[in-house]
Amino acid sequence: MRKSIRFGKIGFGALVALTVAASACTNGNDNTAPSASNSAVSELQPVELTWYYPQPNAQPDLEAVEEAVNQIIRPKINATIKLKPIDFGEYDQRMNTVAASGEAFDIAWTANWLFDYVGNVNKGVFLPLDDLLPRYAPELQTALPDFMWEQVKVGGKIYGVPNYQSVTGREGYIVPKEYADPYELDISSIKKFEDIEPFLAQIKQNNPGVSPLVMDRNGMFGYLVHSQGIGTLPITSNPPIGMYDNDVSLKLLNVYASPEYAHYLDVVRAWYLKGYINKDAPTIKAVDELAKSGKGVVTFSLSLNPGSETILSNGRYGGKPILYVPLTDFLIDSNPGISTVNAIGANSKNPERAMMFLNMVNSDKELFNTLAYGVEGKHYSKVGENTIKINDKCGYNPHSSFVYGNTFNGFLLEGQSPDIYEVQKKTNEQTKPTLVAGFKFDASPVATEIANVQSVLDEYLPGLNTGAVDPAKKLPDFLDRLQKAGIDKFLQEAQKQIDAWKMAK
Repeated sequence: MRKSIRFGKIGFGALVALTVAASACTNGNDNTAPSASNSAVSELQPVELTWYYPQPNAQPDLEAVEEAVNQIIRPKINATIKLKPIDFGEYDQRMNTVAASGEAFDIAWTANWLFDYVGNVNKGVFLPLDDLLPRYAPELQTALPDFMWEQVKVGGKIYGVPNYQSVTGREGYIVPKEYADPYELDISSIKKFEDIEPFLAQIKQNNPGVSPLVMDRNGMFGYLVHSQGIGTLPITSNPPIGMYDNDVSLKLLNVYASPEYAHYLDVVRAWYLKGYINKDAPTIKAVDELAKSGKGVVTFSLSLNPGSETILSNGRYGGKPILYVPLTDFLIDSNPGISTVNAIGANSKNPERAMMFLNMVNSDKELFNTLAYGVEGKHYSKVGENTIKINDKCGYNPHSSFVYGNTFNGFLLEGQSPDIYEVQKKTNEQTKPTLVAGFKFDASPVATEIANVQSVLDEYLPGLNTGAVDPAKKLPDFLDRLQKAGIDKFLQEAQKQIDAWKMAK
């Protein structure tokens, strides 16, 4: 998954009641995690593990879920886990601070688009797992496809556990049916991102006070980039380095200096001035609340995958039915194996127990579903053998199951087809990868330039990508600042590494 999504505590009840609730969280299938004997577990000293990961927003019932999780893992590995979620919008900055401090965390979520996996491996932030996996997580090692393990290798070693999921991407718009039906939206007529404009005009004309298209501060260029014939290397947030999708020579370019980007800016600037885009787009961190409140209509994603309609409907639109308007075919972009990973910290005091926990997260369905959906009867209700309904305002609904582990161990949400996981796995197998799938960039030779470039991106893109500023005035300044920040050196190093990778292939 790429950055498809951009996206507290209260007291918990009596331990007896929580134990009963936690024990009811099973999905009805036998767990596949190994069951250690009581004597073997008793020989392990009790430890508390820490786990940093991102989530869209605060979950008031986190403490209750944490206790339910610990009820599951304590008898099996004599460990408890301290869950330390961080808002997606703050995760990169705060985790870079954690890593720089040398804090002895046990597990941290990482990716090629947030808290850079390869970059942190090269900085020595994560522990190699090659010796730990066969000894403490043999079920996990054999449960994932070989290509997933290959993708998390850096310098021939494994430094993280990939969260297996639908690894394909498909870009496009998301439209609530309550607007698509009365305005007779013709999905087949929308081939390019700008083709949605007549529909936005209808919404604007007939629904005062509603934003036809909802953006956050990132805009949508990076989410719909393949629809414009460009792919980017996920080296930074809103990556500036990319290539044309059909260019077999793999010649890289500054995508923000491309005619496609200039065209995008002209279109969204006109939309912003016409009132199609929410005025606060340059400052907000996520679109979910506006869409859920009914104050915004059309959103967009780069992960319009089979079965995700229900997840996006529940998470972004409050359960309202939605339609997908795809602008691309399915594709496997760059490195899906490192788009969502959990790694063990190099300074962890309990790496063996952390490995045992990750083994459980990816093989124990009760544990995974408790993390993803909370406690049965409180946060969700069973409506089928393996299907659940999220309870409204239940205090725990992070709708980000891809963060925790193997999503194919998860419950189905009400409305999802029973065979959706088989469809997703088949799509994984049949989808064509992009030309640079498998390439991993070593950022260390240009770390200073990347930091400087990222600062420029953070300053200019919120206004440009949302249409809030005039590109005729701001784009030349933006490109000049990128030059001064070292974009050319960044580009040259990326080209050097791409060329070497191509020759090695």
